[in-house]
Amino acid sequence: MVALMKYRAPCPGMALGIIDANMQSFEEGTAALESIRMDKATPRSAAAAGTQSIERAMEVLRFVASAHHRGARLTDVVDALKLSKSTARRLLGALARSGMVEQNPDNKHYVLGEEAWVLGTLANGRQRLLDAATDSVTRLAKLTGDTAFLVIPRGSYSVCVLREEGSYPIRTHLLQPGGRHPLGISAAGLAILASLPDADMESALQANAAVIAEHYPRVQLARVREMAAQTRRDRVALNPGMILEGSWALGVAITDKQGRPIGALSIAAIESRIVGARQESLSALLRTEADTVMQRINTL
Repeated sequence: MVALMKYRAPCPGMALGIIDANMQSFEEGTAALESIRMDKATPRSAAAAGTQSIERAMEVLRFVASAHHRGARLTDVVDALKLSKSTARRLLGALARSGMVEQNPDNKHYVLGEEAWVLGTLANGRQRLLDAATDSVTRLAKLTGDTAFLVIPRGSYSVCVLREEGSYPIRTHLLQPGGRHPLGISAAGLAILASLPDADMESALQANAAVIAEHYPRVQLARVREMAAQTRRDRVALNPGMILEGSWALGVAITDKQGRPIGALSIAAIESRIVGARQESLSALLRTEADTVMQRINTL
């Protein structure tokens, strides 16, 4: 799971102040996004072109978020999203004018802007989960010495929102805040997937089938279904190096009062630190902390 920086959102009062200060630039940026035209090679109606431009801009924003503190170059966006250079430049420019991304003047890399953090902070339900889970993530990392995560579901994907490094010197480096995988691929994503009703679980797998086949060649959907069934029995998900050989992880879902998954806690480490008796002790610790988070979130 890639070397992550720990994310803590700014306080809501600060967020509101930033919004007031930046409202004009945000509106200008939004207007710019809506004015972006599609490449001439794919003519469409104005409405359809505008909608697709916004969808593309959101894809760019998510990609920049996944790059986190390192940032993303223009060429990274072009290559990853299969955009023309001119289209990528226009989209990044519009996002920058709205405050959603910023460009580092030293290396020209794009990172998330202030406005992106503001909007994230105002997503109050997610903030409540972050507030409830932060201490547990910190405690997991301190007690185990390994890397601990808070992950949330986003459509048919799981997204990392918090990472805490442990003291053990050898770490796995695959995930950082903003990083995402299809549900069922990571330990946290598998824990979330297994907490869904059967129909929703299958819908998520089918929605991601093409992406999994292309980008996760080590993973077979039939195997994910088997692992989800085991996760339901054990109340802990095991990722035995599905993404990268030797990089293992355990995850436990966090659910709301209706039993719907709203997140997951996970621990990642090299294989030798997950197998055997230690796997049982880590699993028990994850279950305890997940229960603690669920109790806390109902009091916030």
